[in-house]
Amino acid sequence: MDDIKTFYDPSNEIGGTNIFEQVAIHWEDASSRHGMPVDSRGFQDLKNDFKSTHPANIAYKAAQMQNQNLANKFLRRLREAAAAERKAIHNVETQLELAKEVGLNPDKFLEAIESGKAKKAFIKELSECRQLGITGFPTFKITNTNGESIRLHGFQRYERFEQVFENLIGKKMKKKQVSLNDENVLKFIEKYRKVA
Repeated sequence: MDDIKTFYDPSNEIGGTNIFEQVAIHWEDASSRHGMPVDSRGFQDLKNDFKSTHPANIAYKAAQMQNQNLANKFLRRLREAAAAERKAIHNVETQLELAKEVGLNPDKFLEAIESGKAKKAFIKELSECRQLGITGFPTFKITNTNGESIRLHGFQRYERFEQVFENLIGKKMKKKQVSLNDENVLKFIEKYRKVA
């Protein structure tokens, strides 16, 4: 969101003078569906300081400029920090702390932000999204090898993705069997570090 003062989401009844309270309720509702932890008190913490989600998006682009795998870890940490830890991820100090934590080079990260390169990349991507008619997040575009695609908007359950994949490939998928055992659980925790 470019400016929280002018943001309006009619489908979720978010906007106006009580926006921080409305967003907190929306996040708590989403948490009840996806099961990830949310500390909605963070929205009260941000009331006087937060203006836009763009700085966090620009920080992600700065991370992408270094390494896509680390950028993915950085994005997860941004989400954890904002949703569960009440951290102000729009502040460059917090972004830098999280960038270091996931193994990004802090000097290169800051240079990409301060030089405007990351902002330029973000604006370009935002423009591409708008040209495609994408106005909300998350939006998923799933394309098969024939170039046929389906777009999904908003939170989706696993079963919906499964249905879309099967429609696009024209057959039932063969599911990978994953055993719930100590070794697999530990691998999962090692990969994601913080899990719910």
